[in-house]
Amino acid sequence: VSNEIHTEGVAEALAAGTTTISGDTYLLSDATTLTVTAESISSITVEAEISSDLVVGTTRQFTSSCTYTDDVVSDCTHLVVWQSSDPTVTSMAADDERRGVAMGLAPGTAGITASYGAVTSLPVALTVVAAEAVDLRIRQVDQAIPLGTTLPLRAIQSWTDGAEIDATTACTWSSSDPVVAVVDNAPGAEGFATGVSEGATTITASLPPFEASTTLTVGTP
Repeated sequence: VSNEIHTEGVAEALAAGTTTISGDTYLLSDATTLTVTAESISSITVEAEISSDLVVGTTRQFTSSCTYTDDVVSDCTHLVVWQSSDPTVTSMAADDERRGVAMGLAPGTAGITASYGAVTSLPVALTVVAAEAVDLRIRQVDQAIPLGTTLPLRAIQSWTDGAEIDATTACTWSSSDPVVAVVDNAPGAEGFATGVSEGATTITASLPPFEASTTLTVGTP
């Protein structure tokens, strides 16, 4: 409490608790009790870093903003407790360093909420979808081999969950000019290209709806 000129008797709240404020004059004195209460959270708002569907096996960061009784709004992502309405669809990280991180577990939709004490946010819907193939490529690009030799080619398929798998045996292989090089589709030898004569040909791996191609040049030994 201040005793400075023009601010005499002005009390400043420093921490929650109760204190006695007293005032004295030459002949009189009096006292009163002052109780300071902590600011409390009145509402919580939840947002996702992006609003697209979440692929199984990947994560999504959620953040929360807390509005306090004095109308101050601040980030409270690491203060609140995170929950998923369906833990079989998505789980919420429990460790402090990953608060608000949702992991997609299975296709479906779950509501993500943040709570502190008796205050809980409105749920934000998170839809989890299965991973899908998005691309196909041949690992070896524009190769050159001597006449009569064989080069094993590999096809790689990319998925929406970030995975890359070897799709060599699942592809159908072809050569645009079998006179220059042939490519095998026999079990155990898929993607093996053999130079037959000098020249260049396009080797294609097909795995509908995707196709990938590379140029193979055959030269003298």
